[in-house]
Amino acid sequence: MVLPGIVAALLALLFVLVNMTQLSKLKTGKDIGKPKLDQLSKQIKDGARAFLMAEYYYLAWFVAFLSVVLLVIFSLQYDATGSQGVRTFAGFIVGAALSASAGWMGMMVATDGNVRTTVACIGTESEDDPKALPEGLAVAFKTGSIMGFTVVGLGLFGVSSMVLILGMGYSDTHTMQVMSGFGFGASAIALFARVAGGIYTKAADVGADLVGKLEA
Repeated sequence: MVLPGIVAALLALLFVLVNMTQLSKLKTGKDIGKPKLDQLSKQIKDGARAFLMAEYYYLAWFVAFLSVVLLVIFSLQYDATGSQGVRTFAGFIVGAALSASAGWMGMMVATDGNVRTTVACIGTESEDDPKALPEGLAVAFKTGSIMGFTVVGLGLFGVSSMVLILGMGYSDTHTMQVMSGFGFGASAIALFARVAGGIYTKAADVGADLVGKLEA
């Protein structure tokens, strides 16, 4: 029942790997004589990495606390099979881990794709290179497809594998009950990442605006 999902997830992740390899081979600032672009890209990526590490530090404590709460609740009140609490606990941890992994990979790919999209849009033949914008769009589309298929691949692999593992010896009803832990873990991380990411980007916008005013 879950084998097609696992196969499709592996194909999606293979697609991601191939496109990441192709993306890494595209031109950057140093290839067109503009190393400043690479310097700015590195600063942006370092800032994004520092933000994610700080965010994930606090989220790790949140996940640890909530996973214990779920373990206790489902073990004491809703455990009709003897292991429902442990399975819900495991599903929650795996869902949170995969969601965080997708966020990390998406951020790293986005920052890598930014400078390559910029370089492609600049063009190399002339200032009015007609191929520049289409090539930039192709790079941006490739970067976006990597991010999208990463989410799909990890999500589908997680759901399929958890149904297979957590559903061992369970009826369909009990399997769906413990799978709620997986969905809760994934959505909890996504929710906090969305809120914190919005605050981070707004702070970056304000900072860039202030710098622009000071330098003007």
